[in-house]
Parts: sequence; C-alpha cells; structure tokens
Amino acid sequence: DVHVAHSTVKSMSRPTGGESDKPFRQRPAALGFVVMGSAEDAKKILDEGEERSVGETKVIVQAFRRQDEREDGDDSDGSDGSGAAGR
Repeated sequence: DVHVAHSTVKSMSRPTGGESDKPFRQRPAALGFVVMGSAEDAKKILDEGEERSVGETKVIVQAFRRQDEREDGDDSDGSDGSGAAGR
C-alpha cells in the first residue's frame, strides 16, 4: 500500500476564468509511505538501495523510524524491517 497526504492550498485569484476561479487546489504530496506486505519484503527492498525509479520519477526509499527513535542519537537503521518510507 502507498499512502500520501496531498495538501489543499488557497488558489491565487486570476481573471481568466476556468479552474483558476476555484478558491482551493490540491498540491501533490512530497512524501509518501509504503507499507510492505512483510518484514522480509521490506528488508529486501531496503537492501537494494535508497534510489529507485517509478516510471520516469526518481524516488528515495528509506526505513521509517519514529521521532523518539531518532532523538536517542543512534544514526543506525533501528527499523525492524516492517515498513519503508518514500519521498
């Protein structure tokens, strides 16, 4: 599964009419989360390296770590291999 959170932003007013007259527009997400089917699948993907291509788009895949895990000063991958995050 891939999860993304698109942003809704206020549109700039333009006198041309059409879609630009809508007060809000959706901005594509810059960060997404990939939920792997198993820890083994996640480990395999992460072991293949960070940089991937999805169609014509370059994607960086990294293990997800909770904020409290990153604050303890340990820069090693503390992931249990159960998920990966892409941006």
